[in-house]
Amino acid sequence: MNKRDLRTFVDSYGGMGYWLMQLDRHRHRAYMEAARRAYVRFPKAQGPNTVTWLDIGTGPRMPLTRMVLENKVTEHVHAVEANSNTYRRAKALQESTPYLQNKVTLHEGYSSDINWNQCDPRPCAIIHDILGTVSSEEGCVQILHNTMKNIENVSLHIPHEFGTYCIPVSRPKVSWLSSICSILFGGPASVSLEKGVQKLYNPPMDILLCKSAQLVEKFESANIPSIKYLTKKITFIVDATHGKDWVGFYLAPYILTMPHLEDGKGIIDGLKQNTNWGVKYVTMMDDTKGIKVKPGDNITVSFHTDFTHECPLYRLEAWINDTHVPAIEF
Repeated sequence: MNKRDLRTFVDSYGGMGYWLMQLDRHRHRAYMEAARRAYVRFPKAQGPNTVTWLDIGTGPRMPLTRMVLENKVTEHVHAVEANSNTYRRAKALQESTPYLQNKVTLHEGYSSDINWNQCDPRPCAIIHDILGTVSSEEGCVQILHNTMKNIENVSLHIPHEFGTYCIPVSRPKVSWLSSICSILFGGPASVSLEKGVQKLYNPPMDILLCKSAQLVEKFESANIPSIKYLTKKITFIVDATHGKDWVGFYLAPYILTMPHLEDGKGIIDGLKQNTNWGVKYVTMMDDTKGIKVKPGDNITVSFHTDFTHECPLYRLEAWINDTHVPAIEF
């Protein structure tokens, strides 16, 4: 299992990744809707209907900062960026854009290293998009927990909550369209037959062995716990109507950008929507056949997260009825 440090991850994030994020219409719509409605929560936040935001991981084009600035009650935004190259690009944008010069303070570094209580104006709302396909894999749980130590009286978080969906699957057969999407997003053109973890874009959904996915991790941004380890054990009941072979799981992000937006406008569902996060396909065995399952069979998954590293490590093991399947770590 490869350990990943936060600095290496932050420095590896390049222009293509940011560009693809901005092209993700599901992502953009959910965040935009939350930013638009945020003023409803702040009738008297910092004086006469004003709000100061903290944008964590603002990016070269500062899309979330610009979203909240469209809200009429936004007074100011503190935007923070840890990637030095990205910070310089954001700084150039800010200096060349008059309304960003007046409304935005740009900080270089990690949000957890800055005392936001000493900033004037002090942030009272947080927005971020530091989420992965497995929602916690970019270190957001630790980052948010440590950042909250340096800021008081935060009234609103966007996103409100986030997590990771899991669902058992048979072996996918990737279409030519999915292969093209995968190549464009920097993924593989074909599905590996070996045990391991692979990211798929526009993956086939006719291989799901159950009707509904379940959350193996879920966090509320305003109540991030101080944790070292987390384990979630879930049992799925196979309801595929014809015989299929089980080989592993799909993992995909779940995000609710704001409470009361459960109607769909504020939800990002990585299984039902094609997002630039893609889906993690976890293969639990090396052979091509898998394990034959039938309706009524139980597939149990134990999802263990190790938060003692800057970017978490994961251990996933499974049982088919009473048969144990060796764990995979990533």
